Amino acid sequence: MIRYNQTLYYFFLLGISTYVPWFFFMNAQTYWDFKLRNVTLDNLKIDKKNETLLQGYYTSYMSIASAIPFSLFLIINVFLCKWVSTKIRAIVTQLLVIILFIITTIFVQINTDNWQIGFLIITLSTLAGLNALGSTFAGTMFGVVGHFPSKYISSFSQGQAVSGIFAAIFQILSLWLSTGPIATGLMYFLIGDFIIIFAFISYIFLEKQEFFKYHMKEEVTIKNSDKSVDDTPSSGDNNSVSYMKILVKIWPYGLAMFLTFFITYSIYPVINTRVESEAPRTTEWGDKYFLSVGTFLMFSIGEYVGCLLSRYSSLLDGKPWFSLKSRVISTQTIVLVLLIITTLFIYINTDGWQEYFFFFTLLLAFLINAFSTIFYGALVTITGLFSPNYITAYSAGQALSGIITTLIQILSLWIGMTHETSAFIYFMIGNVGILCSILAYILLEKQKFFKSHVYKHQNIQKKKINTGDVEETKIEYKKIFKIIWPHGLSMFLLYGVTYCVYPSINVLIKSQMAPSPNEWSDKYFTPVATYLSFNCGDYFGRLVAGYFLWPNKKYMLVLITLLRILFIPTFMICNIKSEINILPILIDNDIIYTFLVFLFSTSNGYMCNILYQHVPKIVELQDEEVAMGFLGVFLGLGIAIGSGISVPIVNMLE
Repeated sequence: MIRYNQTLYYFFLLGISTYVPWFFFMNAQTYWDFKLRNVTLDNLKIDKKNETLLQGYYTSYMSIASAIPFSLFLIINVFLCKWVSTKIRAIVTQLLVIILFIITTIFVQINTDNWQIGFLIITLSTLAGLNALGSTFAGTMFGVVGHFPSKYISSFSQGQAVSGIFAAIFQILSLWLSTGPIATGLMYFLIGDFIIIFAFISYIFLEKQEFFKYHMKEEVTIKNSDKSVDDTPSSGDNNSVSYMKILVKIWPYGLAMFLTFFITYSIYPVINTRVESEAPRTTEWGDKYFLSVGTFLMFSIGEYVGCLLSRYSSLLDGKPWFSLKSRVISTQTIVLVLLIITTLFIYINTDGWQEYFFFFTLLLAFLINAFSTIFYGALVTITGLFSPNYITAYSAGQALSGIITTLIQILSLWIGMTHETSAFIYFMIGNVGILCSILAYILLEKQKFFKSHVYKHQNIQKKKINTGDVEETKIEYKKIFKIIWPHGLSMFLLYGVTYCVYPSINVLIKSQMAPSPNEWSDKYFTPVATYLSFNCGDYFGRLVAGYFLWPNKKYMLVLITLLRILFIPTFMICNIKSEINILPILIDNDIIYTFLVFLFSTSNGYMCNILYQHVPKIVELQDEEVAMGFLGVFLGLGIAIGSGISVPIVNMLE
């Protein structure tokens, strides 16, 4: 299993190396602007107001010098594959790319002010050579990964997208550290040299793996199953390639690929780099970060997310496509990266671009929640394969995270930390927590007890196929949905009501001691009476559900979750004082309010755990994974719609 994962990582790294020259050349905009600046005005500064002709057209020249050789050598590579072996093409092209990239690195320290046009010609020629070699290598590697299952192709494709993310992050880091253009260029190209050399070494190791050799020879074995196959290429008709026949078969895919890249590179980066922020150039966002974040980073992240989402297409065949392990580790790793980015922004001065920082934060929150949802769905699926005790442990852990967060908030208020310090502690604890969860899952996966539960339904399904009980492994989504829809409806109502009230309405409720100034009403009321009370109740409810599996009737589950709607008007008549609130305040006692929050959250935690434990019992063993996945979908819909309904209610109250 380890060697299969190593192959995935090797293809991922090789995918990164294919686009490193292009992205690093493109993102080193500060360096190129410096090299092509108007040297008669200032030898140190890059003056955008006096942009030279070379600076203005460099991006267009770069795109042309990249696109033409890249496309031309992709075509040539189709014919080269017949005459030149895969190993020679991969190794020779990578060696030449390393040499050209080292030459580019050396030019960073050479003064080219007196021969800028000559330097530009050498740079574009080098770039053309890099893209010609890079396209040959990319075409070769796509031919290689085509011999492997789809997840290896996806890994290579994801690596190509990640190279753009790396380049954009390095660009943002260099702007943040305020490194000079020479230091920036040197950093880019040295990192590029290191990545390409590392990828070159990885390919050599990859070629030696038996797993790699098996897949590379598999097609030959299939085609010549009735003939003896030796290590020498066959001659005559067996070695002929019908290019026209292949083209007729794949032309719709080729046309789709052509249109995709034609539209993309008609806009990016030539037009995108000319777009300016609406923020003044005097602000850090408008002057430094807009292009790096708004164009390069967003494009690369979007491309990577697209590569990940493309793997959902196999769901159309009704077959599982993405292992639980991959879902858990990949999503948590991405969430960790996004949370680290959020942590870095704590000490960046955003006063001059608050609106953009706000929207960027919302984007980060959106991505974190999107990947967390996938992670949550995978974990719900896994716990559904275990006994109720383990489901309760997972469910209780979810509630405990809220208690820990609230206690940290209360502690920071008590100590009197600054906003930056408290935020830094929050996010650092979050980073450490996610990192620990990734390590915990890796260790968990190695346990025999874990493997026996997670994979037993797969083994049973395989046994049925082997004995002829089933003809294929298609998942009957409609059948599973019909069985679990009452539980799904209950989960939807449960979380719909919860997020309709908490936290949007709860945070509007004030202490009975307000507005008189005191520490309880000003500082501690909301963290203790709302957040801590809710999370403790949620935790308590999940623990109790581990001992009392009631109700067990479908109609009772739906009825109880429907009755929780009564909590909405109950909290609306609590102590919410505003000019537009026309509802009477009937509950203004802090103790009664705290108890109501505790009761409200206890019912949430209790019913959530009950539903978790019921669903695996009412479906067949091989359907547990999909059934729990459906339950997660209903939960997410409840959160989304409940949060949406809370908006007009809040507007009515405040």
